[in-house]
Amino acid sequence: MEYRYKRVDESCYKDLVLLYEAAFKQITTVDYYQHKFDTDYLGVKHLGFLAYDDKDEPAAFYGVFPYMMEYKGKQYLAAQSGDTMTSPAHGGKGLFTTLAKMTYELAKQEGIQFIFGFPNANSYPGFVKKLNWTHQENMTNWETSVFTFPCAALAKKFPALAPLHKAYTKLVLRFFKTDKTFNSNSALTFGYGGVHRSEEYFRYKSFYNNHLVDIGNRAAWIKVDGALLVGDIELNERANLMQKIKPSLKWLAFWLGCNKIIIPVGKDTMWDTLLRGWFTPAEGIYIGYLDLQSGLPLENFKFVLADFDTF
Repeated sequence: MEYRYKRVDESCYKDLVLLYEAAFKQITTVDYYQHKFDTDYLGVKHLGFLAYDDKDEPAAFYGVFPYMMEYKGKQYLAAQSGDTMTSPAHGGKGLFTTLAKMTYELAKQEGIQFIFGFPNANSYPGFVKKLNWTHQENMTNWETSVFTFPCAALAKKFPALAPLHKAYTKLVLRFFKTDKTFNSNSALTFGYGGVHRSEEYFRYKSFYNNHLVDIGNRAAWIKVDGALLVGDIELNERANLMQKIKPSLKWLAFWLGCNKIIIPVGKDTMWDTLLRGWFTPAEGIYIGYLDLQSGLPLENFKFVLADFDTF
């Protein structure tokens, strides 16, 4: 079959919605893609390609999303791989590899220095074997259980309950408000590089139903998705750090109906060291890199959950 390839733009959003439903059996919206591709604040957008079949139906998509990174006091424009999808009717046709290579060439032309991402177990072999990604390590998921009625897990399992739990979450979070507009990146410690946070970046991420809350007199970036997912927690020099953080997180999880707290962080980052002995570690998702033109030691870049394109 001959395929037609098109760089993604606003006219493609409706096709991405159709493709998403075909690939994942889940519903998304044009509004979702309008926000996700809204990266004008970085000066570049629409880094990706769609493949269309001979009936002009969307068959596959590969794209990357621009992120500003920082390392040793300098900033670098990079991009995170995300929303890779192929219709089941077009699997095994090499579209993933073809679209990815087209996207990387476009990204390089647009000034992207390197690509990073968090492939799952299904896509990991393709990234490493077909696209020459480097895999240095996995995230670490620090977890703990909470005794509560698991309404968050039920809302994730039964979508009909989701609107009710979302409204309840909004009510509970009123009691955990913080005056801060954004928090710094805790992964940028011990000389590591990572995602540069700015007010524009925080506004861009605010679409994804995440929340800034007050936990133990510090800002925490959280998301409720079956469990209490912690994207990042503000670092400061107050004593008895974990004696305040863990009870506060458990109290929040209790009221939100989350019977589990999960804090994914990069290995040997500040929170990775602070959480030891307080939470239980589990192997997290893969971290992968592809250098386009930076020459940087990409293994020195670290991440937290807040850096994921889905957070």
